[in-house]
Amino acid sequence: MSTQFGNAQEQNSYDSLWDKVLDSEMENLSKSALKQAEAIFQKAKNEKMKCRP
Repeated sequence: MSTQFGNAQEQNSYDSLWDKVLDSEMENLSKSALKQAEAIFQKAKNEKMKCRP
């Protein structure tokens, strides 16, 4: 059950990060949106590396 809770927390974390990207896009801040999206990608990549044996 703790695994499900952990996944829910991770999803909420990503949801809030993507909300920031969308906010930047709505304000026509494409460079900021790109930087935020790249940070999300790096976070996901780092988390994947932690899960590997």
